[in-house]
Order: sequence, then C-alpha cells, then structure tokens
Amino acid sequence: MSRTAVIGVAPLDTSEQLDQNAPQVPGSPIPQTSGDVQIKYQKRARAKFFSLQLARLLYSVGGPLKWQYGRSIDCTRNIVLGTDGKTRTHYCGSRWCMVCNRIRTARAIAKYGPVLDDWGDDAYLVTLTIVNRPGYQLRSAIQEMGKAFTSCKRSIIRTHKMDFEAIRKLEVTYNADRNDYHPHYHVVVRGHAQAIALQELWHKFAPTRTSESAQDIRQMDAGGRVEVFKYFTKLLTKDKETGKTKPPDPHSLDAIFSAIKGMRTYQTVGFKLSDYQDPEDEKLLTESVDTIINHYGEEASYVWEQDYTDWLCSESGELLSGYEPSEAWRDFVDAMISEESDGIQPPQEPIPRSIAYYSKPYLAT
Repeated sequence: MSRTAVIGVAPLDTSEQLDQNAPQVPGSPIPQTSGDVQIKYQKRARAKFFSLQLARLLYSVGGPLKWQYGRSIDCTRNIVLGTDGKTRTHYCGSRWCMVCNRIRTARAIAKYGPVLDDWGDDAYLVTLTIVNRPGYQLRSAIQEMGKAFTSCKRSIIRTHKMDFEAIRKLEVTYNADRNDYHPHYHVVVRGHAQAIALQELWHKFAPTRTSESAQDIRQMDAGGRVEVFKYFTKLLTKDKETGKTKPPDPHSLDAIFSAIKGMRTYQTVGFKLSDYQDPEDEKLLTESVDTIINHYGEEASYVWEQDYTDWLCSESGELLSGYEPSEAWRDFVDAMISEESDGIQPPQEPIPRSIAYYSKPYLAT
C-alpha cells in the first residue's frame, strides 16, 4: 500500500546487503569483499548506469513528476562506509529506478513467497485484461478495473459462498504501433474453483468488452512467480522486426508513471501478510549523506561517476565495484540522450540537494 514516509537513515537494503564484516586491508578504505558480494556491487552499478540516464531522460519531459524524476538522479549517488562498519546510501524509492526496483522485487519475493509456499498446488495465476486505452484514459481505466475486481470479489464471497484469498498485481504495457496502453492484472488465487469464478465474473464486470482467450488461467509455477514479481511495466522493449532492444520512450513511460501515481501495484485480498510473517517495512528510507557523515563519522565516501560507471573515492582514487559495461551496452545507454534527440537537454550532473530536500515525504510503493 502506498503510504507517506518520513525520511530516515537507510543502510543498503538487506535484500542486497553488502558484506558488513569483510576483513580490511591495511591502509585501504575498501572492504575486501567475496566474489558474490562484488557481483552485488557490480549489479548495482549496472542498474545505476542505466537508471541515471533514464532519470535524466524522464526529467527532460517535465510534467507533474519532474520533481520525482530529479530525485531519482541522486539515487545512490553517494555511498558512505561509516566508522560503525556499515555502508549507507540514499534511495529514491521510484518505480522507474532499476536500483530500487531490484530491491523492491527482492522484498516482494521475500514477503509473498511464504504465502505462495503455503498455498502450494492450490495457487492459480489468473490474468485479467481489458481493451487497450489511450494515454489520457489510462488512469480512469485502472480505477474502473479496481472497481470491477471488487465486484468480482464480492460476488464470489456473497453469491458463490466461497472464501476468496488472492494477491493482485497491476501491470501496464505500451503498444508503440497503436500508441495506446494495456493495463491488466496478474492475480494469484487460492483455489481452482475461485480462480474459475474470478475469470468468469470478470467478463461480467470488466469496464470494457473482454476476450475469453485473453483471460488466462493456469496453475502457479516458477514461471508464474516471475510474472507476478517482475517490474510492473517494461522499461525496455525489443523491436519486432529487428529483435534489437529499443531505447526507452520517455513520453510513454511518463504517461504510465503519472497514471498510477499513488496507486498500489500489489494488493492482498482476503488475508493479512502478518498471518504468514512479520512484514518488512515497504518504504525505501533515505537521508542526506551529509547528515549520515555528521551522525556516524566518515570512513570513506564514494561518489557516482557516470563516465567511470562506478563509485569513485576522491581521496584514494579507487573504484568501488569494478563494473565494466560491454561496449554495446555503454553505447546504448549513452545514446539514450544526445543533443540531437528531440531537442532534449536534461541535466548532466545530479541536482544539488539540501538536507531539507531529503526530509520531504514521498510515496513509497
């Protein structure tokens, strides 16, 4: 559920946590990490390399989310290795940020995994769709879908006299050929009879006409878990003719992110997560790096350098992750923004932020 969060201290997320007890090399501010931990650094660097460029691209679009896009430019810009032995940074918590999405996906798997394990073979994945909508109708279409789903749930419980437990996930895709949007639900339902009932009732209550072939139902498996826990919209797509990955379209992405602002992408129905586990806080909390240094003292501070695709320690000149993108990936990311691309000239450096900036509340999703 989207809730307003007060900004606070944030160690690197435990779902990707770096080795806090790594042995030190004398005279070196960098912990000597194991191979697995170094891979985590590098995966984070790869995500940051792409996300910074995407945030700049989205920032250039402007609109109601321009402030949030600017905030994402600063996401994990600084990493501080404090004297208390912990590594700290700040997160933007945005849906378009691959750094935060990796954390969000790991948390979702950890949070809902015990539920799906408990349901076992009684879990079914139901896909519910409506016809594509133009961008200006996208938000209202998603709201109508929510009302239709509630009607389905009530009918299952009141008319069909069945219990109804489910995990509902919203996903939105963009069709570049038609220039319209496809909102749909992936719903994990407990019970085959309930899954069948939901599928049938959707044809009755859906806000638009529906196709029976598009409303899929199958027993939950490993592939189904990937479908449920992947990102709610595709940041990158492939060209149908060439099969090559296309640069992201900032205008269609902005339309999607604007439409779902303040909405929940995951929704539990008929049960509480606390029945299965103690849920972790969903919010990605953050604090000004200057404040972190004042509170904890500074052991080593690293600042992201896009040209190096890594965090650089200004004192030692050492890089944190050692990530090296392939030439093709670097060219792709660099080409996302150029002076010739639609006149876009987004900020090339992270926007300076005050401590007060990081104290502003934001919606954690």
